Amino acid sequence: MKKKTILFVVILLTAISTAFAQTAADFSVELTADGNGVLIKRYLGKVLTVKVPDTIEGLPVREIGKNAFNGADVVNITSIILPQGLTKIWENAFIYQVNLASVVIPNTVTEIGNWAFRQCYKLKSIDIPDSVTTLGNQVFYYLV
Repeated sequence: MKKKTILFVVILLTAISTAFAQTAADFSVELTADGNGVLIKRYLGKVLTVKVPDTIEGLPVREIGKNAFNGADVVNITSIILPQGLTKIWENAFIYQVNLASVVIPNTVTEIGNWAFRQCYKLKSIDIPDSVTTLGNQVFYYLV
C-alpha cells in the first residue's frame, strides 16, 4: 500500500509542477523581422494555464503573432503569463479566448494590436504597463 501512495504523490506532484511547464514543442514559432528573436505563431499545447517561456530555440520571445492563441482554434486557456522581453502583441492574438480570466503583460511590451483580447469574456481586469505606447482599436471589444 505504501508504494501505491508514494507513486500517487509523485504523479500528483509531477502534474502540479507541469501546470506551467510549457516547452518549445508547445509553440509554433518563426524569426522576428529583425532576426533577433522569435514570434509565436501558434500555441499547440493543451495546458489551460500558460506561461510563455523567455526563450525558444535559444532566442528571446519578442512577439505574440496574429491569432496565435485564437480561441476558435486553440484550447480555451484560463490564464497566461507573458515573458519579460516581449515587445509586441499582434492583432487578434487572444481573440475568442472565452475562458481567459488572467493575463500578465510585462513592462517590456510597447504595442498591443487591434482586437488582441476581443471576446475574452471572463477577463475582468488587466494591467496595461506604462511601456505600451501603441494600443490598437477595440483591443477589449465584447468584454462583458
